[in-house]
Amino acid sequence: SERRRAQAERLLAQTFRAQDEERQRVVLYLHHDVGQPLYRLLYGIECSRAKLPPDHPVSSELETMASLTLSIDGTLRSELGSLHEGIAADAGLATALRDLADTTRDESGLHVTLWIPDEPLDLTEVKRTALFRASQDAVVNVRKNAVATRVEISLEIRGRRVVIRVQDDGVGRFDRYGLGLTSNAERLDALGGGLEVSATPRRGSRVLAWLPSDTVSA
Repeated sequence: SERRRAQAERLLAQTFRAQDEERQRVVLYLHHDVGQPLYRLLYGIECSRAKLPPDHPVSSELETMASLTLSIDGTLRSELGSLHEGIAADAGLATALRDLADTTRDESGLHVTLWIPDEPLDLTEVKRTALFRASQDAVVNVRKNAVATRVEISLEIRGRRVVIRVQDDGVGRFDRYGLGLTSNAERLDALGGGLEVSATPRRGSRVLAWLPSDTVSA
């Protein structure tokens, strides 16, 4: 079993590297080929509005177009932030979780609480990345589906386990594992850990993701 886990970790390391290379390519493409032209479009709309009297009928149409462009720009920046978080996960699990909490707080209006232990973690980079991806998907699910006002992210050391808990105060509905949760559960299981989701109607949902710690300091 140890041999299978070591092999799984090597394969996941290759997968994560390939994913991060692809994320970096997508980030650069979105920033240069979409974000910058979008900014030029907005600048052109605002310049055109400035040449018209405020009560001109075209001015109101241009204002609508400017608002739509700003909305698209906001969505793009949010997606770029999520992609950057995935790339930055190798900087350290605690750092990546702080960035995730800050981004969630700024973009969603959720009240986000983050708990991180003072003691160092014993996790390889692959395990740190796997736990971060699981927590990131859990937070995304809260933002999209939970109708929540609060979310708590905690990183805990329980004996030889490192555990991440994501708890919200939303509607507490959970029907099945989607693609993201299924992929994360399979990764964690291959590394000797696991993922568990529980939900209570009108009292929120909880995601637990855990992995065994290592002898290599993170």
